[in-house]
Amino acid sequence: MNQIRIILLFVVTLGGYVIATASESSNLVDEAWKAWEQNDHTLVEQKFQAAIKADPKNTRAYIGLAFLYEIERKEKQSWETFRNVLTSEQDPSPYLYAEWVTAKISLGQQTNPSIQEMMESVSKKGDKEGILKAMAHEVLGNIYQRKGQLEKAKEHYKAIGALENWAIIGPFENISASGFNTVYAPELEFDMKKEYLGKNNVPARWFIPPVIKLDKWLDFQSYFGDRQSILYANTFVFSPKKQTVSVRIGTSGSIKTYLNDFEIIRDSLETNNDFDTYIVETELQEGWNRLLVKVGSSELERCNFLARITDSHGGQIIGLKSTNEPQQYKKVTSTSVQIIPLYALEFFKKKIEENPNHIENYIMLADCYLRNDQAIEAELILRKAQKLSPNCGLIYKYFLDAYSRGRKRDELITTYEKMVALGKDLIDALQYKYSQYLDNEDFDHAEDILNKLEKLQPGSESVLSSRIELYGKKKLREKIIQLAKEGYEKFPTNWKYVNLVCLIDYEMTKKQDGTIEILKKFLQSDYSDGALSFLAKAYLEASQFEEWEKTYQKMLEYSPASPGYYFQMANVFSGLLKYDRAAEMMDKALSFCPSCGNYWSKLGEVQRSDKKNAEAIESYQKALRFIPTDYDSRDILRELNGKKAIFTILGEGNIDSLVKAAPTADKQPEATAAIILDKSTRVVYPQGASETSQELLVRLFNDKGIDRFKEYYLSYNSYSQSLIIEKAVTIKSDGSEIRGDISKNHIVFKSLEKNDFIYIKWHIRNYNSGKLAEHFWDEFYFNGYFPYKNAEFSLLIPKGMDFHYQAQNLSIEPKVTTTPDGQLFEWKMQNQEPIVYEADMPDIEEVGKLIRISSIPDWNYLVNWYAEIAQTKAQSTYEIKEKVDELMPNPSALTKEQKIKTIYDYITENIRYSSVSFRQSGLIPQKARDVLVNKIGDCKDVATLGIAMLREVGIPANYVLVNSGDEEQRNNIPPSIEFNHCIVAVDNGSNPPTFLDLTANNHPVGSIPTMDRDAFSLVIKTGNSAPITLPRVQAAAPNMIAKTTLTLDELNNAVIDNSTEYTGVLTANLRARFRSKTQSEREKSMQSELSSEFPSVKLTKFDVSNLEDLTSSVTYKYTCGIPNYMTDAGDFKLVKIPWRDDLRADDALSYERRTYPMKYRSGVDTSYEEMNIKLPADFEPLDVPKPKKISSPIADYSVEYSYSGGVLNAKRTFIYKKSLVQTNQYDEFKKFYNAVVKEDAKQILLKKL
Repeated sequence: MNQIRIILLFVVTLGGYVIATASESSNLVDEAWKAWEQNDHTLVEQKFQAAIKADPKNTRAYIGLAFLYEIERKEKQSWETFRNVLTSEQDPSPYLYAEWVTAKISLGQQTNPSIQEMMESVSKKGDKEGILKAMAHEVLGNIYQRKGQLEKAKEHYKAIGALENWAIIGPFENISASGFNTVYAPELEFDMKKEYLGKNNVPARWFIPPVIKLDKWLDFQSYFGDRQSILYANTFVFSPKKQTVSVRIGTSGSIKTYLNDFEIIRDSLETNNDFDTYIVETELQEGWNRLLVKVGSSELERCNFLARITDSHGGQIIGLKSTNEPQQYKKVTSTSVQIIPLYALEFFKKKIEENPNHIENYIMLADCYLRNDQAIEAELILRKAQKLSPNCGLIYKYFLDAYSRGRKRDELITTYEKMVALGKDLIDALQYKYSQYLDNEDFDHAEDILNKLEKLQPGSESVLSSRIELYGKKKLREKIIQLAKEGYEKFPTNWKYVNLVCLIDYEMTKKQDGTIEILKKFLQSDYSDGALSFLAKAYLEASQFEEWEKTYQKMLEYSPASPGYYFQMANVFSGLLKYDRAAEMMDKALSFCPSCGNYWSKLGEVQRSDKKNAEAIESYQKALRFIPTDYDSRDILRELNGKKAIFTILGEGNIDSLVKAAPTADKQPEATAAIILDKSTRVVYPQGASETSQELLVRLFNDKGIDRFKEYYLSYNSYSQSLIIEKAVTIKSDGSEIRGDISKNHIVFKSLEKNDFIYIKWHIRNYNSGKLAEHFWDEFYFNGYFPYKNAEFSLLIPKGMDFHYQAQNLSIEPKVTTTPDGQLFEWKMQNQEPIVYEADMPDIEEVGKLIRISSIPDWNYLVNWYAEIAQTKAQSTYEIKEKVDELMPNPSALTKEQKIKTIYDYITENIRYSSVSFRQSGLIPQKARDVLVNKIGDCKDVATLGIAMLREVGIPANYVLVNSGDEEQRNNIPPSIEFNHCIVAVDNGSNPPTFLDLTANNHPVGSIPTMDRDAFSLVIKTGNSAPITLPRVQAAAPNMIAKTTLTLDELNNAVIDNSTEYTGVLTANLRARFRSKTQSEREKSMQSELSSEFPSVKLTKFDVSNLEDLTSSVTYKYTCGIPNYMTDAGDFKLVKIPWRDDLRADDALSYERRTYPMKYRSGVDTSYEEMNIKLPADFEPLDVPKPKKISSPIADYSVEYSYSGGVLNAKRTFIYKKSLVQTNQYDEFKKFYNAVVKEDAKQILLKKL
């Protein structure tokens, strides 16, 4: 009995001891995290180690310590610590999943035996979800592949259980992710024989890829040359019975998956994720089942997927088989679909719920998100962790990854700076400072940082690499060589140093022998593509052709789905004149990518070199089917068909004869230069590709002409066009030529003298995409501000192709000729007199003689085009929701107008406007979220953000494309994209929309900026089929109301007290002028303005209201003294009324008659001024002026006077009605204007009482 009591007592005591040590260990972990708040890594390590000593089963301690070693770049120690979790946890799979791709595991996969042992164990034992098992097979496959054990690698890849038998088709349009919700033909049917219209109207048809990657990921980039595309893969899966299965997919790109034509998976977000990211439990029908995968890329460079069908535990299902051949299957209109959440995510969410103060669970959950590119989700969970430990350097390090993946540059930099401030020993912070110093070429401080890093990471490869980088910047060649050799000795399996010593060896010996030996040694331990490619290049340069080919064959053995290797081999064989082998390689490349036009072009080049012209013609024709804008292939094809170059046939200017016949300066005494030839010839090909050849010959008559043309910029859009300058010369009077200096589209002509010529011949090729790929538009001027001797525009189009043209200010019809190459339209004019400039005349776009052409069918087509490329960019995201909630925490309490103002004020005040012309930039806006995050954007970017934020509060809005700044009369012009600005139209139902220009900083909401008033515009709204003219006034009109008291004394001095209120857009100028200035700076500015009118003025008081709030009015008040304001005239005094808005003489009204209309631009719609003039004692007006009213179609004017009690009162009103003064209205308006000028300048004669 005593013995039993003793045993029981021992058990109880032991149990209490276990509980006590576990509790002590848990407390120590908490203390470690508290120490991490101070970033005391030494104390953090001590606490975690003590916790492990107290309780060797404490998972929290192992995880925390592993995190510490990882942030200190001690990856091996981190893994050795973390691996204890595999035994401390009954089911370690969630932990393994979270940390699978972190440095502690990924960096040691090839070299650390214990990591490889773990992988082998997981691949055999697996996990209950079956995800880690598949991932372990992939890692092991990669390990054995790089070891050169290819058969063993294939076994592991096969064990993944991926579907391998696919037919694929594409590309289809996905610009701005527009294809995600577009139903293309492959979603409706599977027909291997049919051909469909794909992206840019090129043919697309199903085909079976020869092979997929060894790791079973189907990489679309191996089979299609286009990016920003939708691509499809189809397989048929046989099931011996109707059964429930797990369909699992991982992808790079957006994803939709259909089973028997029913959608089972969808995610529009483009991410680079891993195995089994999307798992659904659904039903296979008995017999054959169609599985269709739709992957899209519009932002990512990668586009791939891996699909598996398994049981609920990720295991193989007996009896399933797949084929890429068409099979009969039963379509379903509905089926059971259950989304299976990722187990690791759910595990750590539950852990956080159970223990909300355990920081490590937040970090593990963030790792789960980050490994699948879910940056926002990771950021949000890290924010929660940061609330527990605001200064923990580990959390900040994780933010770096989240912000980097989320493309949040400002937050990334801010985080680095915070880490710098947190502690001197944070390696990421030190590396950030090193990079800064290096970029600024502050080499001494950069070296100081490296010395600190070396103390923290003795013998570190990364520090050595950074030091080589530093010496490279300092151009210390000998030190680079020394360190490279040192790095190679210490890290012989590190490709960076292997690559460096190979380059150094060749530089020193000029032979490839040493390089070849170094690479062969490296490849014994690591079969990497980079090393094999380098070795092949070395063999080639050493003329060891047989070894070169063997190396490429080895590359293809290890990367069989790499058609680029065949392309590279074809280039080499072609250079060796082995055309049969080159053609063989290209045939293999084309079996992977039959729609790659550049591959067909290369095959044509090989066949042409081999004198197989008929085959070459066929290959070049196929190249053009897939890339209509392959203009070089077009030229070669014409040559092979025995045709001359297309522009040669269409004719070129006879420059010699034009030079001889050109007028000299004495024949054109009024001109500074003459356009002898302006010739443009545009050729449009089937499918819409087009190119233009242009010639310009100008004779310069004097110095003004030379100054005008000594530098010349050729206009073209670098985003969608290429420019080829064939010739740019000065032609002297004796016929000799001097080449101009060319830099991109800028030409500088040298040695110019009176009567010299400049001659330019250039070529522009167009590369439109999407809906615009098959269309063209253009305009050509037949006159200008110089005499035009010869102006010619030609258009060659395929027979039957439709287009519109509009002739402006001319009545000529084109000469139409049918040629073997299509229909030729020619417009020619000669001896056009120059447009003589008149002040305030309309721009040449209105008064010039020109034609506009376009094949775009109508404006609705453009509406649909821009909606397609822009609307997806205005989608809401977490950041937008968060910002809107911050700005409007209680939106239901706000009116629609208040919501609009809140959003408008935020964007115009906080998003920096980067001015890029709409038509000269990429047409696609940034995502609204990116504009918000980076706080910068051009007009279409801020419009996108505005639309997204307005929609977030239930206010529909649309883009508006605008031609701002010219108020041009653009009636009935053909559709084109010649817009230069983008704003927003807030939809008001049946009422006119409210227009918002979100680039209009300092403007009150609803005002129409001056550049937008009366502008030609197109609202991008479904169903819209016509352009509009923006209103001149929308909310508060641009008015001025001034009240002035002018106090005069007997000594002729004056004091002015003025209060002027400006409304509408007029407030923007005042805000721009005064808002950011101090009071003294404001007073100085106002003093300067008054001094221009009254030289001796002294400002004594000045105040401006409503500068900060973007209200519709701004008022300023000032008081100033003016000595000698009045003029003595004998016993009389003369006083001028100091109107604020008085009219002055205008050069535009100095002509006896005008040839062109006049644009009378007034920033003020209505100005009203009231003037109270307090006369000196003993003086009164000799006569009180009579009231006057003057009216015209352009403006109205009135002024009236009264006198009482020593005060002369004057009231002036000017109302602006329209801007364009037609020539038949000129005399009337001139008379009106001059009468107003006279009245405004009127002086009052005062007499002494």
